[in-house]
Amino acid sequence: MERLKKIDLQKQVPVALFLMLVIAVSLTNRNFLTAQAMYNLMLQASSVGIIALGAMLVLISAGIDFTAGHGMALAGVAAGYFYVASGNNGIVLVVVALLAGGLLGLVNGVLIAKLKLPPFIATLAMMTVCLGLALMISEGRRVVVESPYILAFGQGRLFGVIPPVFLAYLFLVGVMYLILNRSKLGVYAYAMGGNEDAVKYAGINIDRYKILIYVVAGLFYGVAAVVVGAKVTVITPSVSGTLLLDGIASAVVGGTSITGGRGRVFGTVIGTLIILLISTLLTFLRVPSLLRDALRGAIIIGILLFDSFMVRMAKKK
Repeated sequence: MERLKKIDLQKQVPVALFLMLVIAVSLTNRNFLTAQAMYNLMLQASSVGIIALGAMLVLISAGIDFTAGHGMALAGVAAGYFYVASGNNGIVLVVVALLAGGLLGLVNGVLIAKLKLPPFIATLAMMTVCLGLALMISEGRRVVVESPYILAFGQGRLFGVIPPVFLAYLFLVGVMYLILNRSKLGVYAYAMGGNEDAVKYAGINIDRYKILIYVVAGLFYGVAAVVVGAKVTVITPSVSGTLLLDGIASAVVGGTSITGGRGRVFGTVIGTLIILLISTLLTFLRVPSLLRDALRGAIIIGILLFDSFMVRMAKKK
């Protein structure tokens, strides 16, 4: 019974925070609940949310992946290079982005699982490698996306309010749910995050599944590269912005443990919306841009401290 109460508490805190933020943002700007505002929120959630799903899977396995932002940029730049070479073929852009993301995940997984490098060090180094390669491939130039299908995917509207990229995000939410709850990969990810030695002693080839975890995360980053390119219609090495921090923060705020073994897809979706609503609230309050990031970081730290306090209280009870 105590365990059930703890789990329920962990589920309720992000939802309650999300509802409070919705109320706060609505009070600061009455136009927040309009169709255009909802469209913009879904558009933002599509890219941040996809990054967050990949980051969540890695975190559950007690890993960390700092290549999410620059890795997505590298996948986008590589896809843009071949996209131009193919005569603006949208299919080529999508395929190359997925292949580049998956290859990046494979390299990360091999470094961590086979060469036994700590995930923090391996992915931090690879983050720099990704940035360097993206700058080298692009040579400082940007690729303008002109494929009508890609543009419709990134800028279209279904029923006048739903972006197609948001439907792609919801599809990936379903895919990640199936991975975590209906596949061996999900079971072993939770098990590795809880006690990796126990999984190893059970005879499971943890190296294989650890590599697969990073490959899946890389594929998600590849999809995010396509989504971002389709939204902004240009591909540059600087397109990643704050997606790395926003993605990891979304997963953690949504209840994913940074020490592994705990995390839920629904929680990560709520966490993504929380991160976006915090930025929206600061914008509506006309906080200076130079101060906005600092305040957002401080708010996220406060949320995590409150969540940690509530979990400790539940354990005591």
